[in-house]
Formats: sequence, structure tokens, C-alpha cells
Amino acid sequence: MSKDLQLRPLRSSRLENHQRFFILPSFQFIISPLLDRLLTEANSTNSGPIEKLFKSGKVSNLREAILSLTVSQRKQLLAQISETSLQRLISIGQESTQILFWNRLLALGQ
Repeated sequence: MSKDLQLRPLRSSRLENHQRFFILPSFQFIISPLLDRLLTEANSTNSGPIEKLFKSGKVSNLREAILSLTVSQRKQLLAQISETSLQRLISIGQESTQILFWNRLLALGQ
């Protein structure tokens, strides 16, 4: 297959062609480091508690990871972000397409 043929779908203006190339396996892995940052020191290079839960295989989604945090970690997280915003972030992390993910994340930040 030539290089030109491989790139042709990216030049298409049809949305389904773009989605086919840009869908990520899970957007929760973009949200989880943001939440981890609220639970760790700013200059820390270590994995946060949410990332550690995913790496351990104990959880398979962001909601399970939040529920698996210790009580003090959940309190620390909720001291910095409202319960409503946290629920919205979890929901945004479950989006199946890039455009919906980024649009909802942008709407949350506005």
C-alpha cells in the first residue's frame, strides 16, 4: 500500500473517517492524571493513587478508582473539586469519541 493511499482517509471531510483514526481506547486515562494531581504534591514525579489502582489491575474504570480511594483521599479530592464536577469528569471520561470528550471537557471548564 502506498503512502498516499494510507493518508487518503485523513484528507476526507467525512466525520466517520476522522473518528476512525482518532478514537482513543479510553479517555479516562486523560482524566485520571488530572485528578491524581489534586491528590499528590505539585512537584511529585511518583504515580498518584488513581494511576496506581489502574496499574495494579484492581479497577477497570475511573468510577471504581474513585470509590477505591481511601476515605481521606476522597475527602482531599472533594475539598478541591465539587462532587458535581467530579461526577461530570467521570462521565466525560466515558465518552466514546474524541469530539464529544473535548467538547464536554471544554464546557465543564467554561
